Order: sequence, then structure tokens, then C-alpha cells
Amino acid sequence: MNGLALRHSTCWIGLAVAASLVACATVDPTDQLEAVQELEAERGGHEIVWEQQPDDQALIAERVAALLEGGLTRDDAAAIAVLNNRALQAKYEDLGLAAADVVQAGLPSNPTLRGSLLFPVSAGDSSLGIMAWLSDLWLIPRRKGLAVLEATTTELDVARAVLATAHEATSAWDGVVLANKMAQLEQEREEILRHQSDLVRQLYDQGLVSKVDWTNAREKLVEQRVAVRESEHAITHAGARLAVALSLQGAAEHVPDHLLLEIPEGNVLPTAALVEEGLSRRLDLMESRVAVELAARRIDLEHALVWRSVSVGLAYEGDFESVATDGQNPIGPTVAIQLPAFDQNQAGIAAADYRLRQSRKMLAAAYLAAREEIVTAASAYRKTADQLALIEEELTGVVAMEELHARKRLEVGEGDYFEMLSAAMARLTLEAMRLRMTHELNAHQLLLEKALVSG
Repeated sequence: MNGLALRHSTCWIGLAVAASLVACATVDPTDQLEAVQELEAERGGHEIVWEQQPDDQALIAERVAALLEGGLTRDDAAAIAVLNNRALQAKYEDLGLAAADVVQAGLPSNPTLRGSLLFPVSAGDSSLGIMAWLSDLWLIPRRKGLAVLEATTTELDVARAVLATAHEATSAWDGVVLANKMAQLEQEREEILRHQSDLVRQLYDQGLVSKVDWTNAREKLVEQRVAVRESEHAITHAGARLAVALSLQGAAEHVPDHLLLEIPEGNVLPTAALVEEGLSRRLDLMESRVAVELAARRIDLEHALVWRSVSVGLAYEGDFESVATDGQNPIGPTVAIQLPAFDQNQAGIAAADYRLRQSRKMLAAAYLAAREEIVTAASAYRKTADQLALIEEELTGVVAMEELHARKRLEVGEGDYFEMLSAAMARLTLEAMRLRMTHELNAHQLLLEKALVSG
């Protein structure tokens, strides 16, 4: 092969390599992470740190340590979970995958380098050419648009995971406080029943009560001891749940003993206002709306794919040896088109049309389900709040007065020890009821919040 022919060959190879280098791109999920942070800030307000580098690990450890100082509060539990939960950290990797898909969708197809060397081996009657895909001009914008929408769906999905993690941590913290307080009440009940059992035994020894009375007193004490053991198991279970939610062993040990479940403050908005708010803020509905747009754009892409194989390029075909002798430069454009004579992508277009209809119906169903979820959550919250208010207004004061009255009667010799113990038991029973209902009210508040912001 002469020098000029060799230069032509080198030129074509250089063009192919250059085209490949232009196509190189880096994946940076910063935009996706910022989108999630914005969505969460509008609904939860927790700090998000995606653990990607050792510096991120150090920052998370620093933040967690700071939040644990002075004891683990309800808000601290949610904040630590969003920062440290291992499953959520794994979920953040979806943002990187989405960013990679966006980059990939925007890259042009690799050029095709073709050539032939006829036998017997000769530089004459050979060819060399390079082809680029002209169809990328109309396919790349459509593919990238789809990838961007799919990334938006991923962002919404990750933001929902963040809120769900915060809600689970909050609920787990409530469970730890409930378990601790219930265990204390059960132990106090056991102490009261032990006094009653001892007193009944003394009366039985004196022949003042029957053996049945003494047996019943002992059975109640044994049953209460079983309840104490169950409450201790509940503490272990609640602690394990909180540790998983926060990805922090011994998390329950940081919950101060003096903390109580607080009754949520403020009145719930009217149901109509709650429905309006929820339908405009719920992330799952936003995701369903994006799904409709995705389906519509897929139809456009499927139509464009009818002309998916159109390429243009430059080619040299002829006798390489003649280039050196006659000085001619037999290089010219070439075009390759796959004619859609038989396959016009009918199946792809039809499937995309069905997906669009399906996504629209699913969106309508999602709105109905969201409305029902909000109404149900608001109703359950109001019902429990009314019951708790009734206990506060009607029973708490009465039971406290009865216990005080029984104690005073005992002090002046008009009452007996049984009366005072019964009054104390009634107070503990009411406290347990109030504690459970406060826990239930907080749980309904979390469900209502979920119904309003994430679904």
C-alpha cells in the first residue's frame, strides 16, 4: 500500500477514535439528589446526606453523635434515621442509576467503521468507510426526555422512602416510650396486687375470708406477674425495632426515662381542606402524573423508531494503488436506510398506546384511593382525639379524687386498706388506658401526615 493510501486509512481510523472520545460523558447525580432534598424539605425538613465518600461517613457519624447528646427525642429519632438508615442509604443509589441512564440516553450511537480487502490480497479493489447514525438526530432527544422523566420518577420514589423512614423511626420511638411506661405501670400493679394478696392471706389465716378469696387473690397476682414479663418482652421488641429504624444498636438506651408521649397539638383542618392539600402534595400522585407523561412520550418514541436505522458517512471504494499514480481522491458520501416496508413498529406503538390508557386509568384510581385514605385517616384521628379528650374531662379528675378520698378515709380510720388499694389500681388502669390512647393518637397523626404528603 502506498503512502497516500496509508494516510487515507489512518485518517478514517482517527475519525472513528475522535467520534468515540466525543461521546464520552461522566455521571453526576447531584441534580437528582438536590431534587430529593427539595421534595423532602417541603414535607419533612430533615437533613439528607448520601454516603458516597469517607467524608460523608464522618459527617453522618458527627451528626448522629450530636443528635444523641442529651438523650434521644422523637424528632431526633427521625433525623438520625434519615441520615443513618442502611436501607435508605442503599435507596439513594437509585439516584446514581437514574443519572447514569440520563447520560446514556443522551449519547450518540457508536459510528461504524467498515472496510474490505479482496483476495488475492491486493490494495486494489478495496474499500474503507465510516458511518454515523443520522437517526440519532430524532431519537436521542426523545430517549433523553424519557430518561429525564424516569429520573424524576426515581427522585419521587426516593423522597417517599425518606419520608417513610422518618415515619417508621418516629413510630418506633413512640413504641419504646409506650413499652417503658407500660412496664412501669405493670410493675406498680404487681406491687398493689402483692399487697392485696398478703392482706387476704392474713385475713384467711384469721378465718375472716374463705380459701376461695385467698386463691383468687393469688391467681390475680400470678396473672399480673405474667403481664410484667410480657411488658419486659415488649421493651425488648420495641428497642429492636428502633435500632433497625435508626441502624443504631442500643438506640433505645438513649431514650430518657422521663420522656412521655405527648398529645399532638392543634386542631385538624376540615376534611375538605385536608383532601385539597393532600391531592396537591402527595408524592405518589406526582409519580402517577409523571407516569402518564412517560407513557405519552413513549408513543412518540415508538413512532420515531420506525426510522431507527438511518446512517450517513463517507466511503472510499476503488483501487488504493491508483491514488498514488493519478492523484484522484475517490471519496464520497454514502447513505444507508432500513426501509419500513414490513415492520413499521406496529407492536411497539400499540403497546405504548395501551400503556398510556393504563397509566391514565391508574392515575384516576390513585386519586380516588388518596381521597379515601385522607378521609379515613382524618376520621380515625378525630375519633381517637375525642375519646382521649373525654377521658381527660370525665375520668381523670374523678379517679384522682376517689384515690385521695380513700387515702384520707384510711388515715382517719373510716376506710380500709382494700379501698385504698382498689382506688390506686383504678388510677393505674386509667393511666394505662390514657397512655395507649395517646400512643394511638400519635400513630393516627403519622398516618394522616403520610396520607397528606407521600401516600
